[in-house]
Amino acid sequence: VITKWLPASAEDSALWHAVHTDGDSEDLEEYEVRDALQLHTQQEEQRVLLEQQQQRMICDGHQLIGQRVARTFGTSKVQCTMLGVITKWLPAEGEDGALFHA
Repeated sequence: VITKWLPASAEDSALWHAVHTDGDSEDLEEYEVRDALQLHTQQEEQRVLLEQQQQRMICDGHQLIGQRVARTFGTSKVQCTMLGVITKWLPAEGEDGALFHA
């Protein structure tokens, strides 16, 4: 959150004071504020799309609902396997295959 700003002077450019959700704070120049606003907008758009996708998911009507699954993430040196149960699914749309939520 931008909490205050300091107008430009003859020697220095304008600064905006931002306080982050973790309590940290910093002073930003205008280009940094613009970049942060653009990133925030992109993240919010992605959040809305994911929320809409979650609302379209259904909890029945597919043979994989209730099946136990394992997913392995990482590289050949460092891996983590997560276990879960498929609880929802989203039917295929266009060229995209069906999406399952565990």
